[in-house]
Order: sequence, then structure tokens, then C-alpha cells
Amino acid sequence: MKNNHTCYTYFKIVGNFDPHIIIDKLNIVPNKVEKIGEQIISEFNNKAYVCEDSYIQIGLNHNYDVNLNNMFEVTIKDLRPKIKELIDLKNEIKAIEYFLVAVPEIKAESEHPNPLISLTKEMMKFLVDIDGEIDIDYYII
Repeated sequence: MKNNHTCYTYFKIVGNFDPHIIIDKLNIVPNKVEKIGEQIISEFNNKAYVCEDSYIQIGLNHNYDVNLNNMFEVTIKDLRPKIKELIDLKNEIKAIEYFLVAVPEIKAESEHPNPLISLTKEMMKFLVDIDGEIDIDYYII
């Protein structure tokens, strides 16, 4: 359909750590992994850069739902039972950060409703419990 909004969500872990230790401790299958100091080719402009931090992307979800909470739930479903492990990692590795990310692209000419960006109490509690943040990269095109 023409002029529909799109969005994707994911969870990211960023910091100064060996990504494979985090992956093993959480027993997760990441969508993307970068290790601090590695040279990476950007998927956006094909230019090389050196990673300043390690990066793990988990739960990439492209299945658009006007209610972003539904998308977030799909993204973190494998992490919800691992709150203790996420807290333990945060205590062990001081330079580690957690982000729940949404990237909505809103079509200015669309007649469809804009995404609902209002977190449930449960989602906010999850983020508070793990000392995580929300990052919404909102684009109007």
C-alpha cells in the first residue's frame, strides 16, 4: 500500500566489552555484532570505520504495528526472562548500556494513523529494572 508508515524496533547493548562473553552469558542469538576496535563497512554509505564501542543488536522486528508497545514486546520477548542476568552484567561491566530502540518513518501524506508511542507500565518497569533507556529515532518523510 502506498503512503503507509513503517517502523522497526530492536534492543541494543553498547559499551566496552567482548560481545561474545555477553552473547554467551545471555544465551542469545544477535542480529548484529560489532567489537570495539574492529573495522566495519557502513551499510549506509559503504565507508569503513573503526568501532568505538562494542555493539550487540537483538530482537530486530520489522513487523509494523501502530502500537509500538506490541513491537517492543516482540523485540524483548527473549530478554524478559533474563532481567537478573542483564542486571548482573551491568554490575560486572561498568561501561555497558542497554537501549530499546524504535525507528518509525512517518509518511507526511499518509491517511493512516500515526504510531502510538506511549510505553506501558510493564515496559517502563523492564527498562527501569535493567537500567535501560529508550531511543526513538522518529523520521517524517
